[in-house]
Amino acid sequence: MWLPELFEKHIARPLQFGEWHWNLMPTVEGYLGGGAFLLPRDLLKVGQMYLDGGMWNGKRIVDAKWVKDSTAARIHISPETTGYSQEEFGNYYGEADDALAWHLSNVRSIPAYAATGNGGQQLIVVPEYQLVVVFTGGNYMQGGIWSQWGNNFIGGQIIPAITRR
Repeated sequence: MWLPELFEKHIARPLQFGEWHWNLMPTVEGYLGGGAFLLPRDLLKVGQMYLDGGMWNGKRIVDAKWVKDSTAARIHISPETTGYSQEEFGNYYGEADDALAWHLSNVRSIPAYAATGNGGQQLIVVPEYQLVVVFTGGNYMQGGIWSQWGNNFIGGQIIPAITRR
């Protein structure tokens, strides 16, 4: 099935997305290197569906086993695995484990996983707090800036606000 059609049928329609589009390559195949354009509220739905084990509004969208398997560590991201020097590495990545299209990290030592895009588009899920956060940004090729947003905003502002009594 053509990627945009698959996405429409299995994700966008069941999660009741608003307007969205997918970039195409010259071959007219869906581009998988950052080609999805979604409204922030729809990206939040993807995170909430994952947080709920693949369910959305009482309907199974993704198999619960896939949610678990796809958020499990597969590879460690480091200067050695990316080929960047220690000096260059921090401009593009943070040292962490990656899963299947999810980046695993800790937000102030609390396990989280994120889907990210160049410039600062981030969907961050923090299961311990039943929390899903989306950031959008335009800091292209500056991962050293937007990779800090999870700790700075979620860990530094949102979680402390949730836990205040």
